[in-house]
Amino acid sequence: MNDIKISVVMPIYNCEDYLDDSITSVLNQKYDNWELIIINDGSTDNSEKIIKKYLEKDKRIILINQKNSGPSVARNEGIKVASGEYIVFLDGDDWLDQNLFKYINKVAKTKKVDAFVGTFNTKLETKDAYPLQSEVINKKYVNNKTCEEVLHYFYRLRLVLTVWRFVVRKEVFDKNKVLFKPDIVHEDEEFMPILLTKCNSFHLVPFPFYNYRIRSNSITTSKTLYNFECYIVAAQSLLNYSKTEENEEKKLFLMRYAYNDLYMAHWGVKTFSKPIKKIKRRKAVKMDNRNKNSVKLLGIKKWKEILLFLEAVEVVKQH
Repeated sequence: MNDIKISVVMPIYNCEDYLDDSITSVLNQKYDNWELIIINDGSTDNSEKIIKKYLEKDKRIILINQKNSGPSVARNEGIKVASGEYIVFLDGDDWLDQNLFKYINKVAKTKKVDAFVGTFNTKLETKDAYPLQSEVINKKYVNNKTCEEVLHYFYRLRLVLTVWRFVVRKEVFDKNKVLFKPDIVHEDEEFMPILLTKCNSFHLVPFPFYNYRIRSNSITTSKTLYNFECYIVAAQSLLNYSKTEENEEKKLFLMRYAYNDLYMAHWGVKTFSKPIKKIKRRKAVKMDNRNKNSVKLLGIKKWKEILLFLEAVEVVKQH
């Protein structure tokens, strides 16, 4: 079997301080059959200038410029133009282990794998964020298991379903028309549970292949009502999608992660929102993330959408 081609999809927005690390981590791969698709999402700093420096040196690098539309639209554009058998997602401020592509090719040449999953390293550059740590994943519950078995294991682990910890066969995207939801942040929360239900085979990369940089002023460290409202949008989408899923284990997986998003929205609002902290003190509300009455007592019309997801909560309780 011939060597496979790997497409790297990298959306960037004002990443001038980190682009060299990200691009170099692709150039330094111990495997040559790849393309790097950089989608410049309307950057206003020197990001485009830095990218063009690399374009002149390596024809495998592709630059797409678009008006600022968010990472979801940027990633969707990258998926559309990718020509490789597998897609790797890389953010403009992170970097990859140099052995990743070589390992993917080695395994993919011997068996069909729809999705590779891996662990990651974290570099914390701000004190204002939660220091996300990678879970320990056991290959005996992933390799050569059915989709249902793997999804059940992922939920037991409470696996964080970030898009960059998975390497997915391009055919899965094309066949199932799975794309990122535009106009929201935390888009992984909605996208990845759905995508994983479409994967029939999984394989664990036996080393941490992704290096995740947690910095201030990034989307993931922003603590705004809009950020947590996007968790609600993701939960609603997963709940609606679960109603179309006939496989009971996959349906439960989607419902469980919808509940996780609901939990994050509720926790985030009460933890980081100053107005809600005031309401909490004024009404002496005893917050309970799993109690719908606490949502009602907040008295904020904007968050009444949370009540739509009580169906997901009840289904999870029954299991």
